[in-house]
Amino acid sequence: MKEQGGPQTVRYQQNMNIIYRICMIAFLASCVSGPASAKDKDFAVAEQLIVVSPQDENGLVVVSGPKGTVRVGPAATAEFTIENRSLKPRRPPAKGVVGGDGSFSARIPGMAGDKIKLRISSLAGGGRGMTFRVPQKPIQAGRLDK
Repeated sequence: MKEQGGPQTVRYQQNMNIIYRICMIAFLASCVSGPASAKDKDFAVAEQLIVVSPQDENGLVVVSGPKGTVRVGPAATAEFTIENRSLKPRRPPAKGVVGGDGSFSARIPGMAGDKIKLRISSLAGGGRGMTFRVPQKPIQAGRLDK
């Protein structure tokens, strides 16, 4: 009795297995990240709520957003990166996760007039970058990049 198939059939089956696995990985990745349209509409930053404090006695400034500053979809989380662009030499940025209520806060070295770069990104996609100046006295910081 003759064996069905041969080396070509085995190779074909191996290739089909690989293609199947790649398709399954792509499908699962799209399920986790959700549709592209949902990413954009679920992510928002209320820039008017963001505050940069003046330098304190330790040479630090606080960059913060109260409850409701960042909005992401129900299954997503967001992270933030804050960097003082005026410091020489440059230091690593402060990083953190935005709270479930949309708030965040971090302390970084800085002084009056320094440029602070803030980037808020949704882990599901989407992000927003903005630049502020450290004020001399306690006021709400104004954006520089508008």
